[in-house]
Amino acid sequence: MYNSADDLNMKTTLIIIFSLLSFGLIAQCYPDRHSTNITDSWLSCTKTASPNPANGDGYWIMYDLGAAHDLYNVHIWNINHPDFVTYGFKKMKIELSQDGVSWLALGSFDIPKALSSSFYEGYRGINFDGINAQYVLITGEENFGGTCFGLGEIKIYTSPQDIDDWNFAITVCETDGIVEQLSFGENLNGEYAGGGVVDKNNGTFDFDANLVGPGLYNIKYTYNQNGMEQISMGSIEVLSCETRFCGDCFPCDNYSQAVIDGNPIPLGTYSADSVASMGTVNPNSLEVNFRGEESVLLNSGFTVEPSRDFTADIRDCQTNLIQNPSFEGSLATWSSTFSSTTPGTANWVSNDYFEANNAALIDVTTASANDWRVQFKQSGIELEAGEMYEFSFAIKGDVRKVCTVRCYTSTFFVSEIIDVDPFWNHHTFTFQADNNTSNCIINFQLGATPGLTYIDHVKLVKVD
Repeated sequence: MYNSADDLNMKTTLIIIFSLLSFGLIAQCYPDRHSTNITDSWLSCTKTASPNPANGDGYWIMYDLGAAHDLYNVHIWNINHPDFVTYGFKKMKIELSQDGVSWLALGSFDIPKALSSSFYEGYRGINFDGINAQYVLITGEENFGGTCFGLGEIKIYTSPQDIDDWNFAITVCETDGIVEQLSFGENLNGEYAGGGVVDKNNGTFDFDANLVGPGLYNIKYTYNQNGMEQISMGSIEVLSCETRFCGDCFPCDNYSQAVIDGNPIPLGTYSADSVASMGTVNPNSLEVNFRGEESVLLNSGFTVEPSRDFTADIRDCQTNLIQNPSFEGSLATWSSTFSSTTPGTANWVSNDYFEANNAALIDVTTASANDWRVQFKQSGIELEAGEMYEFSFAIKGDVRKVCTVRCYTSTFFVSEIIDVDPFWNHHTFTFQADNNTSNCIINFQLGATPGLTYIDHVKLVKVD
């Protein structure tokens, strides 16, 4: 196995399953599950020269199998650690070679995001179709928003696996949107069908998790074998955005009730606590989606004309009370203070971030015994008495340090001293507001240690 040069010292497991070996002695009840331990992963954070010069520099890993083998079905586990799941491969390029010089490109493959859970069982959906090779080169083309690329484990079979024994079953989040190029691991010139499924006529299908929403969906693959129609079944579970290891829920509109009475209703997705309409979905509307967190009311006169796409469902949404939470292009709505004895600067950067494209960077030149001498904060946040809130953020430093984090008015809802590591960590706190306020303050106190601190993805949402 070869890694790009700067890869962190983390373990990668390559398992080649030979058809003559027996695995009846495996003591794990669920052998396909993968741990959330970061040491059970490979991670690369800097592009280096690829073994295939045609690729240039990139994030890559190459496996030397020791000898050439006929390669078939592939089982891949993405990086599964909760704080690094965004580093996982979303799209990877795979190339095979017999000599490490001449490369056969198999194409780009989409890999679902890991669940940050010990129940995660990886993805079985790639087949090398018996190609004989000694070297397997995997190059990251796109991840889920992190600044590094990571992979958990890969298992390659050297004999074809029966499609009915392949047990296609994956779990995705509704916020993953369209998951592309999935398959049961065999291209038998068949057709995939099921809720949210679009057959691609090439042995793969796309699945729109955002469209169908949370639930368990059966996927049917119909194909012809020896003149007989055969059917294989698989499943996809879509988790709610409120599940801990899924991304943020889609934002609610800035009103409790949306009244959509257009004729025609403009195409788009309408989200609110309650959605009501007596409008018309006509040929100019293309696709209209109503998503009410509590209710969707189709009043008398509401019309969907033929051949139009309309969906209505109850779907969780959230409103982030933090303005400019990911520092996209500025520090607008945020302020910073540095005392005369603890000088420094605050800015936004695009070269290191937790997700999206930017993060805040606070650079403390001289430290103090009092961390409050450097503050990075946002004020003017409205809270309602008796409501529960979830406050979360991602943070990292250039060295290990501590930081005081507070959410407060006249009283402290959250006041915690947290460890800041030289890699991204995500922190979450839950509290109940004890009074109505229009001036809650989020405050990071950073004056105790000199150096760099990055902050990203700050969120304050109301929870049930």
